[in-house]
Amino acid sequence: MPNLRSMLGALLLGCAGSPDAASQPAVSDEPGHPDLSWSIVESSGGLQLQWEITNSAQEPRWFCDQLLVKSGENFALTEQVIVKNGAPGEVWLILGMVSSDRPSAVLYPPTFRALQPGESMARTVLLDRPLRAWHPVGGASPIADGADRVRLRVAWFDGEPPTRTTLPAEPPIEVFEGFSTQWLDGGARSLP
Repeated sequence: MPNLRSMLGALLLGCAGSPDAASQPAVSDEPGHPDLSWSIVESSGGLQLQWEITNSAQEPRWFCDQLLVKSGENFALTEQVIVKNGAPGEVWLILGMVSSDRPSAVLYPPTFRALQPGESMARTVLLDRPLRAWHPVGGASPIADGADRVRLRVAWFDGEPPTRTTLPAEPPIEVFEGFSTQWLDGGARSLP
C-alpha cells in the first residue's frame, strides 16, 4: 500500500488549477455555466456565510463541498473555508485546494459532490468577526489592514473523476485526482 505522503503528492499533481492564477476570473452568463448565489451578513456569533450552487448544465458536474484537515495520522472533514488575502482590499473565501501563504510540504485535497442537471447544494458557515486568516495546512498570513471586500470562490470540474483515492479516516474519505479545476467566482461584496 502506498504511503500517505506519496498518495497526497500524486493528488496534488492531479488537481491543477488555482484561483490565484488570475486575480479576476470571468463570471460567465453562458448557458450551462454553474450558478453561484451567496451572502455574508453579521450574526450574533460572527459573520454568517451562505451560498447555493446550481448545476445548470445538461450533464453532471462535481463541486467542492468540504476541506480536509489532518487529525493525528488520519484526516477529518471540516465545515471551514479557506480565508486569505486576495486582490488588494479583498479577502478571499475559498472552497477548494489552493496553496497557503507559508511553505507547505503537501496540500490536502478537498472532497467534491456530484450535482445532476438542475440540482443544487447549499451551505452555511460561521466565520470569525473580524475575519481571521485560516488554511488547513501551513497557515495563512494575517488579513491585510484596510480589506473592505470579500469574494467567494468554489472549485468544480466537469465529467467523471479519472481516479478515486480513499484516505485514512473514520469513516474513510474519498478524494479525486486527474481533473482540471475550474473556479466559480461569486464576485466581490462589501465586508459587513
